[in-house]
Amino acid sequence: MSSAGSPVSLLLYVDDEPALLEIGKIYLEMGTEFVVDTACSAPEALALLESKSYDAIISDYQMPGMNGIELLKRVRSVGKQIPFIIFTGKGREEVIIEALNNGADFYLQKGGNPKALYTELVHFTRQSIQMRQMQLTFDEQQQRIHDLQNATDMIQSVGPDGHFFYVNKRWLEILGYQEEDIFAITLFDIIHEESLDHCMELFKRVMAGETVGTIEAIFRRSDGAKVYVEGIVNCKLVDGKPQYTRGLFKDITGRRVTEYELRNKNQELNKANEELIATHNDLRASEEKFRALVDNSLDGILIIDFSGKLLFVNKAAGTLVDVVDYHGVIGSGNVMEYIAPESQEDVLMDFRQVAAGNDSYPANYTLITALKREIWVESVVRRIRFGDSDAILISIRDITERKKAEDAIRQVNKKLNLLTGITRHDINNQLLILNGYVDLLESKLSDQLYERYFLGITKASDQITAMIGFTKEYEMIGVQAPVWLNQRDLITNAGEGAALGTIRLQNDLPEEIEVFADPLITKVFFNLIDNAIRHGGGLTRIRFSLKEGDDGVFIVCEDDGAGIPIEDKEIIFNRGYGRNTGYGLALSREILDITGITIKETGVFGRGARFEIQVPKGHLRSTPMTN
Repeated sequence: MSSAGSPVSLLLYVDDEPALLEIGKIYLEMGTEFVVDTACSAPEALALLESKSYDAIISDYQMPGMNGIELLKRVRSVGKQIPFIIFTGKGREEVIIEALNNGADFYLQKGGNPKALYTELVHFTRQSIQMRQMQLTFDEQQQRIHDLQNATDMIQSVGPDGHFFYVNKRWLEILGYQEEDIFAITLFDIIHEESLDHCMELFKRVMAGETVGTIEAIFRRSDGAKVYVEGIVNCKLVDGKPQYTRGLFKDITGRRVTEYELRNKNQELNKANEELIATHNDLRASEEKFRALVDNSLDGILIIDFSGKLLFVNKAAGTLVDVVDYHGVIGSGNVMEYIAPESQEDVLMDFRQVAAGNDSYPANYTLITALKREIWVESVVRRIRFGDSDAILISIRDITERKKAEDAIRQVNKKLNLLTGITRHDINNQLLILNGYVDLLESKLSDQLYERYFLGITKASDQITAMIGFTKEYEMIGVQAPVWLNQRDLITNAGEGAALGTIRLQNDLPEEIEVFADPLITKVFFNLIDNAIRHGGGLTRIRFSLKEGDDGVFIVCEDDGAGIPIEDKEIIFNRGYGRNTGYGLALSREILDITGITIKETGVFGRGARFEIQVPKGHLRSTPMTN
């Protein structure tokens, strides 16, 4: 709130949602501090800027034709230093970085309580105007320099001729240069020859003002070693002319080296396994060759009896679990001593599979070493003949670093917004509209606009109902790692949660069948049951069964209802189709696709619906039942 006699600030508020412009203008003008002009598009805003002088601009990010950052670039390209606030529902990190890099003063994400939100917007607007008038103090400039210098990522700024304007400490540390060195080298001196052509082409595009997305490249240290990097780069333009680039990079060398080593280890393991399998019927005669091969293998190799007793251990296996005298545990140790509690049941299950004559697919377990280190290993288990008895051959490799990388990626995925930008943008806008109207109605129930606001609430609420039903489910897809799940139990549980009434759910899946899938597959089965109940048209039975065909194994869901017309068999999987939310089958297909499982409708119209879920090879197993 401005004090008496304070000048009124003229604001320009830009958003493609008319209802948000109306609400925003009401909140911003509640005091005497601001007068607000509105524009429904970036071009309309540019036209207003030619005829009026504004103290600040508030703009949405995602708008048709020209988005908020493109508008910001146009404003800055003509030398206008008007305070600029990005006010949007799109909260991705790269959008925030791009906004601030292009001269935005603040970034505020829509959502939540409208009073609190617009109070914060008023505060940011007031502060940006004051800061522009006062400019940054010396201490603030020093703090920015300190933050850049001590960032954990590599930061660089490069001129059009390739010479460096600025690099931070992390950049110097990773590439092995001293600060005085950077004035004698160019960008192209630190790019490895394997990436040079690619990077030169990208540099030209960035200098032309183009957004090139995430960049992967190979830098060269001062000692010639390769440094693999990943990052983003943009260019500062003035009057359409490039001034300098700003780049932010992460060192991903460790990840690349791990991937390379894993590929090599996998090739060596496959080669070793092929030789072992080819010679396992005559191990005694080829013992010398076997020991030379196995003892020098980079992967751990164990032979155990069916109780877990260690019959053979190679050097790599001993090293992996921190046992120096690995020969000493042969005959006296048991493999289960090194299996972490959370993995023991899975290991025993795989042993039972092998004992029953089934091949074991590569599986991941947690081990506890002799030094109490917790590590992840990938294991392949086979039944072999060892001496005069049957035994189990186990090949293991350390995948701890890969697991850490996967966990890091999974954590990032949890934070990423899996929705498209337009969906998230629309949901945030509609939520803000709804909350804004509710707040205004609470304070103006006696106003003539009561009926108008109420209609606005109803309209926004109808749109949100469909959107939220999709977003709540979609954002969880792929967050959890795929696991083995008993399909019969999942279908039984899904049926218990559905309103079956007199409809009979016939679960003919074998009790021991497990599928490797996203844990959200339970929602797929519930959706199939619920859709049959809602749209089946007088059905009496829903049946799940297993079918083996030339193309693989199928889980089949069929009913005796009306069925699905031939022209609708594919479009039922489109988002937005149907009489309910229209998202169920679209979500189901996305959930199954995480592990390569497909779904299609193959029923005959008039005889009932039939959905066939095809499970890829290696993703379905039969687990022996225990008493």
